[in-house]
Parts: sequence; structure tokens; C-alpha cells
Amino acid sequence: MIWTWLVYAGTVSLALGAAAWLVEYGLRLYGRPGRWAWAGALAGSFVVPLAALLLPSRVPAGLAPALAVGPVLQAGGAERVAVGWWPGMLPRLDAALGWLWLASSAAAALYLGVSYARLRGRRRGWREAAVEGHAVLVSPRTGPAVVGIRRGRIVLPEWVLAADEPTRRLVLAHEAEHVAAGDARLLAAALGALVLTPWSPGAWWQVRRLRQATELDCDARVLARHADLRRYARLLLEVGARGGEESLVAAFAAPRSLLGRRIEALTARVPADRRRRALAAAGGAAVLLAAACLGPEPDRPTPTEVVGRPRLASLAAHAPSQSRTAGVDTPAFTPYTTRPELTNREEVARLIQETYPPLLRDAGVGGEAVLWVYVDETGRVTGTRIATGSGHDPLDLAALHVAQAIRFLPAEDHGRPIAVWIQLPIRFVPGGAGGAKQAAPGRVPDLPADGPRRVPEGVTMPELRNGPDLARLIRERQPADLRAKGVTYFVNVIVHVDERGGVADARLYHATDRPDVDRAALEVARAARFTPARDRTGAALAVDAMLPVRF
Repeated sequence: MIWTWLVYAGTVSLALGAAAWLVEYGLRLYGRPGRWAWAGALAGSFVVPLAALLLPSRVPAGLAPALAVGPVLQAGGAERVAVGWWPGMLPRLDAALGWLWLASSAAAALYLGVSYARLRGRRRGWREAAVEGHAVLVSPRTGPAVVGIRRGRIVLPEWVLAADEPTRRLVLAHEAEHVAAGDARLLAAALGALVLTPWSPGAWWQVRRLRQATELDCDARVLARHADLRRYARLLLEVGARGGEESLVAAFAAPRSLLGRRIEALTARVPADRRRRALAAAGGAAVLLAAACLGPEPDRPTPTEVVGRPRLASLAAHAPSQSRTAGVDTPAFTPYTTRPELTNREEVARLIQETYPPLLRDAGVGGEAVLWVYVDETGRVTGTRIATGSGHDPLDLAALHVAQAIRFLPAEDHGRPIAVWIQLPIRFVPGGAGGAKQAAPGRVPDLPADGPRRVPEGVTMPELRNGPDLARLIRERQPADLRAKGVTYFVNVIVHVDERGGVADARLYHATDRPDVDRAALEVARAARFTPARDRTGAALAVDAMLPVRF
């Protein structure tokens, strides 16, 4: 979902910014340039969240994101998920954030475009001149600065031409260093980053610090060639006092708030314990980098958010694929000349009836779930996704269980077997045979189990608090033969969450054909810890909740 990714990206940006601050501090202790620390942080603020979104998850696959799904209610025999007001607002929040992101980026781009156009308009009134051997532009007030991105040009205000020769040389030396170092291009790229993420406080902070770092680096390079520190400090104060129109890129006339820091940096003494300080800064930066790159990832878009209509707080929407083989993770069309053909239709029809949730079947509730199914070159199903849910989460889960047993003749491309994604509608008809109109490993029969107890309307769902702990427990309790064979089991457990958020009782909703898997799922469920459910008055109460566990 967008909002979880935005929070994640903002947190990563702040962590990388803090790491860059420590790295710059350590570099300054040894007189090294610090702008690349901020440039790297700004780049990482894009790369790390994007990688978390696109690359395979670092989070153990054993724990489904649906572990935080709230209580399942029973009313007239039908079952539904109690989403409460907050989950119900999430689709609207995601849509609003998407439009807000687009609008703020457009506003930032418009602002930069208008500023650039105004700068171009003022530039037409500037005159060419040669000052101390440099071809420059002379303006009434703009500068000293560098304008232009691809080919930077030095622009000087009129008062610099009237200054004495040493002052002119220092001003020109400063701006020439900006041109030689390509600072204008670096800062323009940073402004482009702000256009893409105008909502990120970390990005604004990093861009501001990057601009400061470019000025500090430029000051150090100038003083390395012109050792008149006193004159240079006076020049900084004079430029700050005169002000002037700022350009969009590198400029001697930086914001006045930066002048004090620049002068402090110029006059700072090397501390006697700089080695210890640098090591401490490096250690802190390493911790922050690890936290940013290896910390918890955001919730990924669920399969229905990718290929179908979103169904928030849905158990089935979060059901994982049965494999994470390369090419399986994202439904996509693959050309073929012969489509896959279902080979075990009678077995599938029988399994649909066996996995039909008894509470829904007895209440006469049916539905159709449309799945994305990945059929490999041998005709086995190695990946599944919900494309369109039936409207009843237990039916969607049952459809995924059924898909695990379907067998095909593989698709062919001019006689060569190929792997393809196809859509597979699975229909549950009360009192009927059901069936798969068209077309996954290990059968998971539906054994009788008591349903979850009814929960009053208006109850706020329990939310899982120890997901990482359960993920580790799932890995520890997974039977070794399942891990070796790559077989997946998906077990639904009904947990009774007490007023303190603990699990007072756990029982199977859908048993599997493996008692050891069922026992492990119950052990995992009993270790779960939740925030307590609350009624409209805010009082905590005990409720039943559905907890899907995947091995």
C-alpha cells in the first residue's frame, strides 16, 4: 500500500541522512570533501525503497502479511472479516496519497520551471565581460554564482567589478572551482530528486545539507590555493551582507544561515582526538546504514492490488504463491500456440466440495474466485495469485487450496512446452458439484472445525505485534522434509485473543493432511501477541481472530 511505502521510504531517508551527517563529520576531521556523503544518501533514499518494492523480499517467506487480519464474524452462517473504520479508510487513503503525491510533484516541477524561466529572462539583460582572464556574465544583482547546468557560466554582480583585485580573484576562484567540480549538475540532480519526492522531509534535509557541503568543499579548495584566510572570511561576510538574487545552482551568495557554518569550518582547529571521533562517527554511520538497508520492509502490494481489485483486510488477498521461482512472482502474458489443458477435472470437482467451508456451504453461501495460476513446462502449478475474490475470504482460501492439486498439459509454443500464467475461475455452488472452468502441489482437505465466535459490531480488530518472532518460530518448526522438497502448507488457525492481547486458545479452522504441520501451526499461533480488541468505548475485550500460517 502507498502509505506504508511512503512511511518506509521517509524513515530510510532520515536514517541515511543521519549516516551521511556522521560520515561528513568524520571526513571534515581529515580535511576531506563531504558533499559525496550527502549525494550518496540522496541516491540511497531512492534505491533502497525501490529495491524493497521490486526485489524479492528479505523477510522470511514463512509469515504471511495477513497475520494481522482481524476477527472473522459469523452472522447467519456467513462469514466476513471485521475491518473496522481504519482498514476501511485505507483504500481512500491510498488513492488520496497517490493524487497528493502527483499534485505536489507537479507543483514542485512548476515552481522550478518558473524559477528557471525567470532566471533565463534576467539572463537576457546581462552583458558579457572578461574579468581577470575569465569570460563572465555581469548582472545588476544576481551572484556571485554559476548558472547553467550542461555548461556552467560564472555570473558576477556589478559590485564585484568595482572591488579591488584580490577580492575579484577570490570571487572568481570560488566560482571557477564550482564549474570545475560540476557542482551545478550535482545540485540540479538533487533538485530533481525533490521533484520526485516532495513529501519527504529527509530528502529536503539532504538537499539542503548537500548544498552546504558543496560550499564547504569549494571553500576548502579555494583556500588550498589562496591562503589568505582573513580576506576570504571578510569576503564571505561582505557577500552575505549584500545579499542578491540567488540562482538555482551553485553560488558564492549562499543563504546567510550558512555563512556562520562556513566561517566556523574555515577557522576550526583539528581536535587532538580526531582519530577517536572519526572512528565513532564511522561506527554510528555503519549502524544507521545497516538499519536503513536491512531493516523491516514495508508491506508489499498484495496480488489483488497488482492484478485485480484491492480487497483490504482480506485473508485471501494476502495468500502467497506456492513458489518464488524466477518468473513466477508477477503475472504476465506469455505468447503460446497451444493453451494449457486441465487433466484431472473430476479430482478438482471433488476437492472443491471437500474444501468448501462447512459454515458457508450449510448457509447456502457460494461464490467464484478468479485466480492467476502459473503453469510450468511440466504442467505443474508453481505459483498462484488472487485476481478477483469471491467476496468471502474462506472461499478464496479454499480456492487457493484447490489450485494446489490441479494438473495440466503444459502450454506450447510451436510444439515446445513453455511456462505461462493463466486465469482460473473456481466456483463454489451450494448443493452443487462446483468446478473449475479453466485452469498447484499437495492436497489440503477441509476437516470439520468449530468456527470463530461472533464478535459485536464496531469492535476494533486485534493487530499482530510480534510478526518477526513468529517468522523465526515458523522457520524453526517447519518440518525438514517440507523444506527439502520445497512443499508449501497454508494453515488457518482460529485464535482467541484475550483482553491483554495474548492468545488464550488456538484451534484449527482448516486442518491439513500432515498432523505435524498442524501441531506446528498451533504452536506458532499460541506464541502470537496482539494489541487487544476494543469496543466503541475503548474498553478491551476478548475476541476470536483468524491467523493464517504458511510453512
